[in-house]
Amino acid sequence: MRAIAQELELSDRTIGNIVHGRGKSRRVAAHIAALLGRPVSRLWPGKYEEAR
Repeated sequence: MRAIAQELELSDRTIGNIVHGRGKSRRVAAHIAALLGRPVSRLWPGKYEEAR
């Protein structure tokens, strides 16, 4: 998570909160999903609306 936090210029805690569903950021979620090759909706079902 530290590398993701550094890439996005955010704290480790912020990234951890988003990963574990305690926070919400489409930008972070999209970045993590892209790294994993998965759609955001698969990683966090119902948390984020589909992009239009």
